[in-house]
Amino acid sequence: MNIQKAMPSCTKTAIIDFSWSLYRGYYAFRQFAVNINGFKRPTGHIFGVLADIESALRLGADRVILALDGKPKGKGIDPNYKDNRQRLDYNIHQDVQAIIAMAFLCPAVFSISHQALEADEVIYSYVKQASDSNEQIDVWTTDDDMLQCLSPKVCIRKGPKPGDALTLDSYLKLEKYRKKHAVHASHNSQFRGM
Repeated sequence: MNIQKAMPSCTKTAIIDFSWSLYRGYYAFRQFAVNINGFKRPTGHIFGVLADIESALRLGADRVILALDGKPKGKGIDPNYKDNRQRLDYNIHQDVQAIIAMAFLCPAVFSISHQALEADEVIYSYVKQASDSNEQIDVWTTDDDMLQCLSPKVCIRKGPKPGDALTLDSYLKLEKYRKKHAVHASHNSQFRGM
């Protein structure tokens, strides 16, 4: 994995799926734009990422890690995977380096990537490598693939509000779990293997 700058050890880390935050900001703050020579240039995606970083720090993170995609999304086994998604009116990816440069103005912000992996794979690898430490980790994403990261030390966060955090305990109580596995997790000693 490629880490942009040396990360000191800490007790609480927020790891943000950068693409998720970028798109979330673009859609959530569509009204944010600047007029440059008559062209309405969106800025919601910039604000969204920076706001997520600020929220993570406000919620007690000692450091924030931006997990970046190293390969184009969906370009694994099936090169057409995700090609049917609606194209944006504005190429938000052209602002990625500027957003990262702004984020790095805060000494508690770092980035992590791997040239052959998408951000969710990088996040999963980081969480697994940190599993033997005392580090508490908040994974900022809505990607259900990250549910496998849930543990007593890892929660999934879809935003800054208190109810946006999904812990292992709260997940096991969800009706969704009962429906998926036809049993409450407390009655299934093998739930982690599912």
